[in-house]
Parts: sequence; structure tokens; C-alpha cells
Amino acid sequence: MDVPFGPWEPDRGETSPGRIFDGTSIIPQAEGWGPMASLVVSGGASALPDVPRGICTLTSNDGNWEVFAGTGTDIYKMAVDYSFVSVDTGRSVTSGDDWSMAKFGSKLLYTNTTDGLLAYDVEAGGAAVAISTANDPRQIFVVANQVV
Repeated sequence: MDVPFGPWEPDRGETSPGRIFDGTSIIPQAEGWGPMASLVVSGGASALPDVPRGICTLTSNDGNWEVFAGTGTDIYKMAVDYSFVSVDTGRSVTSGDDWSMAKFGSKLLYTNTTDGLLAYDVEAGGAAVAISTANDPRQIFVVANQVV
């Protein structure tokens, strides 16, 4: 059933007939406004097995978006079917602390104050490598081609 909505004109007076003043969960359409699309969950989608303690999205060299998420003990990569696959395990994030993540070149750098700074090659995969000279930074970010 179509419900005709008038134009959304929040700046018009409240006594103007046929006007919408508050719009929630609507999107503009060619003629008027329509409902937001509903959430669709992929059949292969899965939640992280534990509480998320950090997340990072990045673009790989081939232009694809990648999602990495960390829990208290593992770093996960989101697969194409929206499930999470562990790429690094056996970590121990301090209570009250979280992962800090950043892409630098072909590496995903991630750190917490317990495990120190680690690098995972997002292009080639493999095992994470510890960067021992960085000590145990709490947070990292990239500025002007430098990791701070």
C-alpha cells in the first residue's frame, strides 16, 4: 500500500497542510520520500567469537575493501562470505585496553600495551611479525608516510 507523503519542508510553518516536518528512516525518491532499505544478513555471516576490542577497514592494492577486527586474544579478517577468519592468535589485550590498528604500505600494523607492535601483510597473508624496536605503544596512526 502506497502512502502519499507531502514534500519534506521543515522550514515551513506547522499550520501548512500536507507537509512533513520530521522524517525518520526515510530517503528521498524521485517523487517524495520512501522507506529505508531493511537490513539483509548474508547466509555465511558470523559474529566475532568474543567482544570486539578494535576494528580497521582498509583498501588492498587491488582496490578491494578489507575488514580486520580484534578480540582480546585474536585478530580476524572478514572473508567474502562475511565470516571472520583468524589471522593471528595467542595475544593478550590488557583489561581496559584495546587494539589500535593502521595500514602502512602493504602491512596492517596493530598494537596494544601488552603484545607490542605487530605487522600482518594484507597482500601476501602469512604470520604476523613482531616489531620489537617499537616497544609497546598504546595507539598508532599514520601521518605523512610515517607511523606515529
